Amino acid sequence: MPLSKLKSWIGRYLFVFGGCWLIFEPAGLFFKELQGIGWYGFFGINILALILTAVIFYPKKSFSIALPESNTRISIAVSDILDQKGSIVIGTSDTFDTELGEIIDPNSLQGQLLTKIYQSDKAALDQDITDALKEMTAEVDTTKIYGKQERYPIGTVATVQRNNNRYFLIAFNKMLPDKKRVSTEIRDLWFALSSCWNTIRENGHHKDVHVPIIGSNFARTGLSCNIIIQLIIMSFVICIRQEGIAPSLTVHVHKTDVGKIDFIAMKGWLDGITGIQK
Repeated sequence: MPLSKLKSWIGRYLFVFGGCWLIFEPAGLFFKELQGIGWYGFFGINILALILTAVIFYPKKSFSIALPESNTRISIAVSDILDQKGSIVIGTSDTFDTELGEIIDPNSLQGQLLTKIYQSDKAALDQDITDALKEMTAEVDTTKIYGKQERYPIGTVATVQRNNNRYFLIAFNKMLPDKKRVSTEIRDLWFALSSCWNTIRENGHHKDVHVPIIGSNFARTGLSCNIIIQLIIMSFVICIRQEGIAPSLTVHVHKTDVGKIDFIAMKGWLDGITGIQK
């Protein structure tokens, strides 16, 4: 368990223990049998506090709020984003590479888009991306050794359709020219998200929006999952204040990232956006 989460749990335990002690100590004035139980009582209160801490603060891994001004629902859930229906956001690089292996990890969401949604039909995915970007301007990078050489501006969105869903591939980082990995700037991620929300507003047919924790793991932003989730949600909230986008936004947490997230802290932060608990 990360040190920050351990400290958080210790703080919650001490809070509950203090509450139990405040109840137990005065009770001894009215119930003589509670007096003089010594260490047995002390350890008993500790055990009770541990149980109550686990029950009260056990993190829910799926929760949401409704923004009162727009009635848009914001949710965080542990689930597979590729099993959802609606507008699905997928992060990619500025070259929209699709070659699995050392360039695109098969375990990444982009890799799963090819294998799970496109049934490993790389030609079909490439064609859909090409069609989606036909009106966009690209620069050819002849120094790029691996994969595609056409570079698009950060924030470019390629919209592809499959199985009645629309997948919004957003370019939020740069594929290095001489290496098989990307370089990510936090400001580029924020700009790309804002661009994506505007594109979904125009082309998402007002369907529910689903987004992964873009910028974690393979993207190497250096940000924690909690901060990335907050960044995603805040960028969306700012955009919907200008004009509606969709009935809901759900940030999907992959099961492998569950241990990296403080769900109790995230629930408190999400509630704090409106001050209304749902």
